[in-house]
Amino acid sequence: MSTAVPDFLQREFVAVDSPAWQQAHASSVLMADGAALVAWFGGTREGTPDNRIFVARRDSGAWSAPEVVAEGDVAHWNPVLATGPGGQTWLFFKRGSRISTWRTWVRRSADGGRTWSEAAELVLGPDGAAGRGPVKNPPVWLPGTWLAPASTETSGTDEPARWEPFVDRSTDGGRTWTPVPIPVDRAALRGPGLIQPTLVARPWGVLALMRSTEGTVYRSESTDGGRTWSPAAPTSLPNNNSGLTALSLPDGQMACVHNPVSGTGRPGARWCSR
Repeated sequence: MSTAVPDFLQREFVAVDSPAWQQAHASSVLMADGAALVAWFGGTREGTPDNRIFVARRDSGAWSAPEVVAEGDVAHWNPVLATGPGGQTWLFFKRGSRISTWRTWVRRSADGGRTWSEAAELVLGPDGAAGRGPVKNPPVWLPGTWLAPASTETSGTDEPARWEPFVDRSTDGGRTWTPVPIPVDRAALRGPGLIQPTLVARPWGVLALMRSTEGTVYRSESTDGGRTWSPAAPTSLPNNNSGLTALSLPDGQMACVHNPVSGTGRPGARWCSR
């Protein structure tokens, strides 16, 4: 397997060896107001209270210094940048000491990430306790409908870990959300299940591809605007329990970015080019 970087790609480091973190994770990238915008979380390690959300912009050929846009007395996780239905830039992120209890917050920007609104919870009350909205990949906009790929991860001392994918659906520009499950045949699983979907709009509907503990990427489809989803099924794409993303290309093809190796259970060796 070649590890060479293709000629059409150029690698840049947004920040290197920053004293603000020992580990940095879950970067999200968006073109906003003519510039590249990137967000990530960083701290001592995943789950520690010093994890914060950072953002940097690439204007005039150079990256800005990382800016802290969300912090507090609990861990912050998984920022997701997206262009909202009204054209604003949305920054979704999670807050909580554990994945099973995190809640989703959001900030908005009308100037491409230069300034941000105050942070607010995406879904208030008990319904927000499941970590609503996008969990790692950005929402997909259909005419009149916003679909956010989501999932939950729960575990206890007496019960095995359980991962469940779903899609959060909004028909009012992100003001309110309705969770729609992606059916999973749990009897056919060896591990906790499926998480972190990525959504791709296709001519026939919407495709969801999901990280799994089963050694392969799983898929589900919706042909009714995200109101219902087909039962999740394995694909031929290998997956070692690591994240992935996908998008439609201008020529109509679809690209999936993932670790092209298989593995089950906890995340296996994660391949990358160097």
